[in-house]
Amino acid sequence: MTTNIPTSKCKTWLLYGANGYTGELIARHALKLGLKPILAGRSAEKLLPIATELKLPVRIFDLNHPSDLVNQLDDVDLVLNCAGPFSLTSKALVEACISSKTHYLDITGEIDTFDYVLAQQQRAIDAGIVLCSGVGFDVVPTDCIANTLKQALPDATHLEVGFSTPLIFSKGTLKTVIEGLPLGGKIRKHGQLVTVPQGWGAKRINFGQGKQWATILPLGDVVTAFHSTQIPNIRYYAATHPAMLTTMKISRLFHIFWQQPSIIRGLQKLVDTTITGPSQQQRESQTVYLWGQVFNAAGQSKIATAQLSSIYKTTVHAALAITQHLLKHSISSGCYTPAQLMGTDFISTLPECSPITISSPA
Repeated sequence: MTTNIPTSKCKTWLLYGANGYTGELIARHALKLGLKPILAGRSAEKLLPIATELKLPVRIFDLNHPSDLVNQLDDVDLVLNCAGPFSLTSKALVEACISSKTHYLDITGEIDTFDYVLAQQQRAIDAGIVLCSGVGFDVVPTDCIANTLKQALPDATHLEVGFSTPLIFSKGTLKTVIEGLPLGGKIRKHGQLVTVPQGWGAKRINFGQGKQWATILPLGDVVTAFHSTQIPNIRYYAATHPAMLTTMKISRLFHIFWQQPSIIRGLQKLVDTTITGPSQQQRESQTVYLWGQVFNAAGQSKIATAQLSSIYKTTVHAALAITQHLLKHSISSGCYTPAQLMGTDFISTLPECSPITISSPA
C-alpha cells in the first residue's frame, strides 16, 4: 500500500502509443473524463488525425535518441505507455522517466518488462517517482486476486490465477503473443522462473461456468504476484479449447521453427496488415471470468472468483484510474505492482467489475 509522502505534483501527462488500438481507446475515454493528455507516438500520419479530432496536444518522437527523449519529457509529470510490444518501448521510456523525474505507467503483460521495471526500485526512489507496469487487464485483476488470496491464507506456498473469455486480440497484443512463441510457458517454482513447454500443465478449472480446459501462459503474474505476495510457486492459466491445447502440444515439435527471427517478424507484419482489433460490439458483449487458488503446506486452500465486463474496457478504466490517482495524490516513490499501489480491492471499484469472492474448495 502507498503512503502520502510528498513527491512532485502531477499536472501534465503524456500518452505514448496513442494511435494504437488500446491507446486510442484510452485517449477517447480520458477526454470524456475531462483529462487532456499529450498524445504521443512515432507516426505523425497515424497520430495527427486522432489529435486533431480530439483537440488534444500532440508530440511526434521515436525512442531511439535518449537525450531527445528526456527533453520530450522534461515538462511532463507522468507517462502512460501503451505502445507494445513493450520489449521495444518500455526500457527507453523508463530510463527517460528516471532522468526527467517523471512517473511511469504501462499496460504490459510481458514478463521481462516487469522484471526490468521492478528492478529499478532504488533508482525510482532516488528520482522521487513511481514506476508501475501492468496497469491494464494485465495485471490489475489477477494482481488484486493474488493479494486477496494472500490475505485469506497468509502462509500460502502455491498460487494459481487465471481467466476465461473469448479472446479477440488487438494488433499490439497479438504481436506480443507472437514475440513470445519461442519462449514457451513460464511458471514460478521455489521462487525461480522456470520455462515449460507449450501446453504443459494443462488442467480443468471452474472459472465460473463449470470446468473447462486451461493452459499455462507466460504472462506477467509470475513476476508481479511473486513481488507483491512473496508466494514462491505461481502458475498463470487461461481457458482454452481442447483443439487449441492439442495444437499447442504439437507445436513443440516445431520449436526450432519459432526460434527464427525472420519467421517472427513475418508473422508480425502479417498482423499489421490483417488485424484491426475487437469491434465495439465485441467489446460490449464480452464477459471475463477471473479465478485464483492458493494452497499452504498443511493442504489448506482458498479460492477467489470475480467477473469483468471486457478485457479492453477494464484496461481503459484501470489505466485511467491509476493515472488519475497519481495526478491527484502524492505517493511514496518506488516501484509497485497495481495492487500494491491501489489496494487489493481496486478491481472492485472499476465500472462493470464485481467484488472478489473468497470461498473454500467443496
